Amino acid sequence: MPLNNDVLSRLDRGLNPTFIFEENNLTALPYQIELLECVADTWLVLASRRAGKSTTVAALAAHTALSLPDQSILVCLPTEAQAEIIIRMAKNLIVGAGLGSECKPFRKLLIEGKNSSRIEGLSTHNPNNLRSRGATMLIFDESQNISDEAANVVLPMISNVDRPKLICIGTPGPKRWFYRLWKDESEEARRIKLPATKIPFINQKTLDRQKSIMTNNAFEAEFNVNWDSAEGSVFSTEILNQTFKSCGRLFADS
Repeated sequence: MPLNNDVLSRLDRGLNPTFIFEENNLTALPYQIELLECVADTWLVLASRRAGKSTTVAALAAHTALSLPDQSILVCLPTEAQAEIIIRMAKNLIVGAGLGSECKPFRKLLIEGKNSSRIEGLSTHNPNNLRSRGATMLIFDESQNISDEAANVVLPMISNVDRPKLICIGTPGPKRWFYRLWKDESEEARRIKLPATKIPFINQKTLDRQKSIMTNNAFEAEFNVNWDSAEGSVFSTEILNQTFKSCGRLFADS
């Protein structure tokens, strides 16, 4: 069935990286726009809590799948609950942009476009259960909470294609593969560092309150993105899992 003019117009506008935000009444931050344009092959983003990291990951996956055919986008998070939330957020962004008709029926951890692109969510909680697959774009969210063992399994999944993309987003935590990658100056990558003071919707009152209830090291790591202060994961995998399960209703299907 040929596409109607409205869908064609939306797909054409979808080449604009801010399209997915505009159609959902969201304002993209400069780092989100830069990431959506995705000029570099490797991106390392070290960002404060509440910097919109999950929205960025969902928008990047949705934008890439809508604008390019035959893409295999793999989104990796520490738990299945987190992966499910990201896929649901991507679905809601696609539907909000009026392009839900360009996708096959949505599944819990999988979005498939009619252009043969797909977005798949993957939990890295148990590295022994990770199945090998190919990816033209590999996205790690909450990278600091993904183990070396899981990274060793997932990183080789980047397909042998021209210029595959690797995007790692996180906050200072355990000094594992993400820390080493960030510190390795020989690694050619676009590095973006975003402390809370550079996020316009995080106000000083919020920061003052967080500072009053957190240890100094935890605050420096979580909001000032100071890796020297990170002594380990501030939030355990178990806490994250329970948190995302309880927050899932915020993104429930209507």
